[in-house]
Parts: sequence; C-alpha cells; structure tokens
Amino acid sequence: MEHLNGLTRRRFIQSAAALAATAAIGDRLPAQPAARVSRVVRAHNVAATADFAPQADVVEAMMRASIRRLTGLQDEVTGLGKLMGPVGPEQRIVIKINSMGGPPAIGTSAEAVRGLVVILRQLLAGQGAVEMEQITVWDNAPVAYLEPALDGLCRIHSTYLREQWDVDPHTRVVLPHPPSSPGLPVQRVLTQADHLISFGALKAHPLAGTCGVMKNYFGAVPLAVELHSHAPMARSEVFGPWNLPADLSMAVRLDGRESFNATLKAGTYSGDQIVGQLKPQLGPCEVIKMAYMGDLLLLAAPGECREMAVSGPLAGTLGVPEGTYFATDVNQTIAELYGHEMLGGKTRLCVIDGLRGIYDEGPYHEPHEFQSYPERTPNTLLLSTDPVAIDAAATQIVAAERALHEGLRDGFDIGYLKAAEATGLGQAEGYEVVEA
Repeated sequence: MEHLNGLTRRRFIQSAAALAATAAIGDRLPAQPAARVSRVVRAHNVAATADFAPQADVVEAMMRASIRRLTGLQDEVTGLGKLMGPVGPEQRIVIKINSMGGPPAIGTSAEAVRGLVVILRQLLAGQGAVEMEQITVWDNAPVAYLEPALDGLCRIHSTYLREQWDVDPHTRVVLPHPPSSPGLPVQRVLTQADHLISFGALKAHPLAGTCGVMKNYFGAVPLAVELHSHAPMARSEVFGPWNLPADLSMAVRLDGRESFNATLKAGTYSGDQIVGQLKPQLGPCEVIKMAYMGDLLLLAAPGECREMAVSGPLAGTLGVPEGTYFATDVNQTIAELYGHEMLGGKTRLCVIDGLRGIYDEGPYHEPHEFQSYPERTPNTLLLSTDPVAIDAAATQIVAAERALHEGLRDGFDIGYLKAAEATGLGQAEGYEVVEA
C-alpha cells in the first residue's frame, strides 16, 4: 500500500502487549451454566524449520496432530471431515492464504498449505473421488511460489493481475457500517465456494496490530483501499486510459452540505490528465492516480469528513460507482467483513502459519529472528474454529516478542479483536490454548 503515501498507513499509539484477563463473577450472582470455551490448538516443533526454511514432512505431521487435537478424534482425516461437514463431489473448497507474493516476503508457506491439502484430498477420496479442481488455493496476490509443492494436488489461483480479476457482477458485500452504499465487489472464486478455510500468517500489521484469519478476507475484494482508510474513499473499478464519448460532469457532495462539480470534455485521458483536470474542480477532495497494474483513480474526502456522495455520468464513465462513501474504522471493517455470511459464514477452519513470523514493519517483510524462541523462529501452527481466539493467540505471540525490543516502527492497536468479540464472532479472552 506504499503507493498511497501515508493515507493508509496511519500510526497508532502503542498499546498493551498482552490481553487483559476477564474479571471474576461476584459471589452475589446466582450460579450460571459455564459458557463454551473456544479452543486454539498450538503445535510447536523445533524441527519445523531449518535456517528458516520450513521442513515439509515435519509440518505435515504437525498439521495432522493439530487436527486430531482440535477435534478429539484419533484420525485426522475423520477429524477434518467433522470440521468441514458434508462435502459433495460438485462442491468447491477454497483455501484463502496470505501470500504477500511469496519469498522473500513471508506469508502462508507452501509447506504448511501442502500439509493441509494432502489431508483434504484424503478426506475427499474417502467420500468417493477427488478432482484437482475441487480444492482451490487462492489469494489476491501472486501465488506462483506454491507450484512446486502443490503441483497436481489442487488448483492454484491468483487474482492479482488486472487481467485475472474475476469479480462476480451479481454480488456485492454490504457491511453493517459500509465503506460505500454500492457495496464492495467480490471475487467470483469466493462467491462460488461452498467451503472456505482462512489460512493466515503470523505477522505484525501497522494498522491492525497483527494480521490474522479475519483480516485475511480483505483479499475478498480486488483492492481493499477503502477498508483501510478512515476518510471516505471512492475508487475506480475501471483501469485507464479513459475515453469520454462526450462532455461529461460529476458532482461530489461532502457531509450533505458542500457540493463540488467537475466537467471534462470529450476525449481520451491518462491518469495524470484526469488528476490535473479534476483536482482544481473538486475543492478539498484528493484526486490520486494509483499505479496498480495500470492506472486507477482514487477520490478521497478530507480527513474530518464523514461521508462523500458521488454522482453523475462522468463518475460512471471513469468507473467510480455512484453512491455514498463513508468513513471507516479498520477495527470495525475487519470484524464485519469476516462476519459476512459469504465469508465467515462459509469458513469451516482457521489456520495461522507461525513457522516464521514478523513482529514489526509488517506485513511485507522477510522473516524476523525471534528472541522469545531459542531456535530464532516460532516454529508454530495454530488451528481453531474460532477466528477471534486464534487471532488473539497469534497476537500474544507477536506481543511477547515485541516486549523484548525497543524503537519499533509500528504501533500495536489490536482493537479489532474486541470489535470482533462484540459482534459475536468469538472470544478475544478466556479461550483455551492446548498443545498438539
């Protein structure tokens, strides 16, 4: 997101490194039935990496042991079947990874994904037959680094390049506190999935404190710019150059009060030309050319603005959907996007690859050396069916490491965990961590 030059990389005040314990219930209250405690399985093996390189056989054994521990069953294939539920031969399983484009930047490792895919194939084979296309490993980022490990086992799919974007024209995600009234466009690979697995990575993030299985679904949309920003933003969904068949106008209205109108004459415009002509006409609004596999446009309201309405034929021709755009809070959008029935509603399992990790300057970085582990890297896998609990457990690992360092670059606002717990997605505190 560096091309946004600070609009999306807000600094947060350094917060506490660990989550607070829940308060005890007073003895004046009547006894209540015990609430269900979420379980996070943690598998740790010092041999999981060698000089930071994941060891496939060890990692697969860790994955198998984790599924057995999570389900309480002695056979991991049966256990995974319990987690997934019935999977018919025509149904599709999509594993959403956090690739970051592959090495040297770390994300979900090929070895960890392979360990899960092998067990999934055994499960599907036991139910009749398994086709490679029935399992898709996907990200909104390059995934070619997976090919040596997963060749022939499953479909490997990326929607990173603009020619690969495959947005479902009939489906948009509308959140309780939406970034925009048109809703968010969604990649078709998700709308057509019957079962999802969110497979995140152990990393710090400058906005959300840590990445995790919930923020992993920001990749559901082609570009998640509006989910990261506090100011209302409208992004074009059409790449430039833009051809205007006639003189066209658009209007931008801020907080229902100030209106600004812009007109462009017929012709073909590059991104720089659009910015040069629109910016003087739209008052305090920012008009930004985004270089992302081609030119895109971003309209951003001033920071104190809460909503921005965009209308007019020029907006449609530029590919900016007409509608109202709202100020967002990344802590809210993480929770609410995961909570959507199309995403969290179809998620059967949550996994975090903590074989290696980043405790600062995330999410794009080579693996850091961890002082909190004698082998210099966490060598850990986390599994759960509770997205909040597993993200909280991953956050504790990152927080413990951060506590050993001074002069860290990024803040550590982890308010999204509380926001997710408040929406009923899971437990940010009081969950149980068990070893595999």
